[in-house]
Amino acid sequence: MLTITKYLTLEQTQAKLDLSSCKRVLEHLAALLAKSIGPDQKYSDIVFEKLLKREKLGSTAIDHGMAIPRAKDEGLTSPVISIITLAKGIEFEAEDKKPVDIFVGLLVPEGAAHQQLALTLVSDLTSILHNQSFCRDLREAESDKKLYNTFLLGAVMG
Repeated sequence: MLTITKYLTLEQTQAKLDLSSCKRVLEHLAALLAKSIGPDQKYSDIVFEKLLKREKLGSTAIDHGMAIPRAKDEGLTSPVISIITLAKGIEFEAEDKKPVDIFVGLLVPEGAAHQQLALTLVSDLTSILHNQSFCRDLREAESDKKLYNTFLLGAVMG
């Protein structure tokens, strides 16, 4: 699970956001993911469209108030992870019908050479997000830095 920690920075971590729709969450995640690659708003729009396209294939919610919106991009050389929590959960088509308030965005390089890494990241993220005490700690994090540190500790402890 240490792999996860290589792709997340404090700048890609935001706690207790006031976002009220799926679209706003995906736009925000896209901006955070794109920012790590470059400051161009055009790239943020492209990432948003890719996240939205993936979401239309089926919800990336993994139940218990969590989701892992993700997309692939041919211009990337390594994955990018972003995490946000919401002050109040939103409807995100979760199978358990619970509002989602923890979102881990994942942008991975496109291509067969990166497919195994992408699968491993999704698997590792899903695994740590099923730890109820870890998710409670994420939800209780009041600052970006606390959320970041809590996430890193959980990823390391696995």
